[in-house]
Amino acid sequence: MKEFKVVAEITDNKLTKQGKALRANQFLNWGQKFYGAAILLRQNNYDGAVTKHLVCQSLEILLKGILLKIDFDKYNKNLKTIGHDLEKWLKYYKKHQNAIGVIVDNNIEQQIKEINFYYKKHFLRYASIFSLFIPLENINIDNIDKFIKNLILKIENIT
Repeated sequence: MKEFKVVAEITDNKLTKQGKALRANQFLNWGQKFYGAAILLRQNNYDGAVTKHLVCQSLEILLKGILLKIDFDKYNKNLKTIGHDLEKWLKYYKKHQNAIGVIVDNNIEQQIKEINFYYKKHFLRYASIFSLFIPLENINIDNIDKFIKNLILKIENIT
């Protein structure tokens, strides 16, 4: 018979310390998977709205995972209220950037500000009349890409 660790009390939905760690790690894992999907699309010569959405979703999930690892109880309550606003998640991340070792510079902030308008309104995610007018070719996310790659390299050091 296998022995299992209790990670949540089902009756009141409170996570144990192990459950919180598992949830934070799940965010980090999924953030990497979203980024991997974006890379695959680019390898197949597609860098349109769906690819940019996956990069943004990767960034969102990675930032949430990092913050949950740092202080689960503090940041878990913000998951629904902040939602998909990359600028707000970045603001929280910047409070810890020195400890993590991946610094947000002005170029990253500017690119996130530019694409966040489209991302948080789901214009990159769903085809709509509005998505026909998004100047995707003018939205550069190279600095966001570098930032995500650096975050992924540091994930294992986050406690």
